[in-house]
Amino acid sequence: KDLRTLWIADNQIGLNRNMDHHSFSSVPNLTDLDISGNPIVEMRPWMSRKQRLGHLDFLLELTQLKTLAMNHKANENGIEDEGLSFLRKLSSLTSLSLQQQSLTDRCTRYLNKFTTLEYLDLSKNKITNESLKEL
Repeated sequence: KDLRTLWIADNQIGLNRNMDHHSFSSVPNLTDLDISGNPIVEMRPWMSRKQRLGHLDFLLELTQLKTLAMNHKANENGIEDEGLSFLRKLSSLTSLSLQQQSLTDRCTRYLNKFTTLEYLDLSKNKITNESLKEL
């Protein structure tokens, strides 16, 4: 498929116990994706630690992404620092928005590997000025 841009913010794209983690494999050429405000960008109380770290594994298939928005609407159950490890194959990212997640200063160890980033939005997280030195 040739679809390059997909904006599906604030829908019901969700993670449940039966979700096919390869839902995005049919659009491998995506360069711009906005999944903000969907249940898929939040943690679920029933998730084990392994599930919490693996619920974003669908991102491993989207290696062409240049723009990714995964903003969250709540003050809890957001993506944690370790969840950013699933961004590691997204070496072409130039724009990343992770508003209102559950990120702390530890997130910089994942984010500082992105040498192509031109835009980074970490608004409404738990990041201090100490971690800014690492970016």
